[in-house]
Amino acid sequence: DYATIDAPSLHIPTSFPTPVASDFLCENLSRIKTVWVLDNEKACRIVIDAILTEVLLNESNEQLLGFCEVKNDWEGTGFGYTGDVDYMFGSSKTKSVDTMDSFLLIVEAKKEWPDSAIPQVLAEAGCLLKKRMAAGKNTPVFAVLTNGLLFRFFAIDTDGVVYSSGLPITLGFGPEGDYTNSPTISEILRWFTWFMTAIKSVS
Repeated sequence: DYATIDAPSLHIPTSFPTPVASDFLCENLSRIKTVWVLDNEKACRIVIDAILTEVLLNESNEQLLGFCEVKNDWEGTGFGYTGDVDYMFGSSKTKSVDTMDSFLLIVEAKKEWPDSAIPQVLAEAGCLLKKRMAAGKNTPVFAVLTNGLLFRFFAIDTDGVVYSSGLPITLGFGPEGDYTNSPTISEILRWFTWFMTAIKSVS
């Protein structure tokens, strides 16, 4: 039951550097928290959008793009899924999702946590995995589940085995009482950056 697994089975290499959140991101998150009531999925996406934009703007992520509300479906032996993915990351020279075989990361925004959310994001990632394998690209895919406060990271290998970062990371303030130097923002960005580095190497 992936919804209740607490022990991590997915680990970032200890040598992988920890990013520092930009002043712009920290200030933006503080402004959002000040003026927005984050009590539903659409509102929480304001936080998610800010963090994902920071990740995509990182200079090491050149040529990787983010797409929203991507239709994602698959029908095959023993597995079927249809639906829209909230966010999908990958490379696209045409800035369109003509095919998904160059996409490796799915991000699902869900206010409900974790009952229906974890099965949904894993089904979406499994669908993407099937499409990539059908195109001859036998590499893992990645998924992130978040409600704007909690972030949990997953990978699915080509055998269908799911790996998880364990307990969710909770977005919180740093020692100054704001988002500046927040260790949790840095850890969230570290996970995203590690995933994006992996995407670049195999896409």
